[in-house]
Amino acid sequence: MITHISERPYICDICSRAFRRASHLKDHVRTHTGERPFTCDLCLKTFTKGCDLKRHTSRHAGEKPNTCNICLKAFTLECELKRHIRTHTKTHTGKKSYTCDFCSKAFRKACHLQEHVRTHTGERPYKCYLCLKAFAKGCDLKTHTKTHTREKRNNCNLNNKASKNGCDLNRLTKTKAAEKPHKCSLCPKAFTKGCTLEAHIKTHTVEKPYTCDICNKAFGKACHLRDHARTHTGERPYTCYLCPSTFTKGCDLKRHTIRHTGEKPYKCELCPKGFMKRCDLKRHAKAHTEESLNKCDFCSKAFDETGHLSDHEGFHTEESPFKCDFCKKALPQSSQLLEIQT
Repeated sequence: MITHISERPYICDICSRAFRRASHLKDHVRTHTGERPFTCDLCLKTFTKGCDLKRHTSRHAGEKPNTCNICLKAFTLECELKRHIRTHTKTHTGKKSYTCDFCSKAFRKACHLQEHVRTHTGERPYKCYLCLKAFAKGCDLKTHTKTHTREKRNNCNLNNKASKNGCDLNRLTKTKAAEKPHKCSLCPKAFTKGCTLEAHIKTHTVEKPYTCDICNKAFGKACHLRDHARTHTGERPYTCYLCPSTFTKGCDLKRHTIRHTGEKPYKCELCPKGFMKRCDLKRHAKAHTEESLNKCDFCSKAFDETGHLSDHEGFHTEESPFKCDFCKKALPQSSQLLEIQT
């Protein structure tokens, strides 16, 4: 039988991925076309597969007939229970058997290690068939694909905001409904999760148990010590897949990659503008609030930076204070001067 050998005769015409069964190919093609023929009668949510609808419907009923004999945790589906039981030896002992060869970070599951290794190798096997953008994780590709269709089916009833997936909606709803019940006793900050509060409280204490063997600098977290140690060893395990640049931290690589792709992941909720950095978005957001003191005296338009206000007011006054040293041309905006000099 075909299912017992390595043959995959059913090929996707869009991305060339191969499958052993025609039904699997049919389900896969819907990830490209966006077709979702299976609809929930209770909430009208749609799915690409019948099994996904069945799993979803069970959650409406709240039934969890499959119980773990070890920890008594209950699950809606039998497959979820089986998956959970396989992780018991690792989940309950804290053992992390899968270790990264690049940075020695350990993981409980092989799939998590596989995803992590891509941050070192730069491999991005998941490609968008609409814009050819590539991703290291399948879930990131799935989220990205929805930006093409502008799909926002899940709406939060608390503030009419829309989210692209159910987990975002749950997070949004919890944030609004729970009103951050975990409050710090040392400062006014509050958090939606207790674990986040615990991590925050450590920032108030002087406890830094992780010490560098080379310079004796101390850190509150092991991962911070690991990042710091690379400044001594010169190790730069994170490599850009688009250019030869290397980095000591994964976050630095992520920030660098955005400059290649031109992606602007930080979107303003009040206007269509997007930004490459979170700090740029925060600075921009002040222009929409009373926090912005840089308002034009002529039209009351607000700006997040004084320099931008000065450039703008040049249009009203017809002043041209920016002069080119080469052609002596005067311009009202510094950005225009930069354009003709480059």
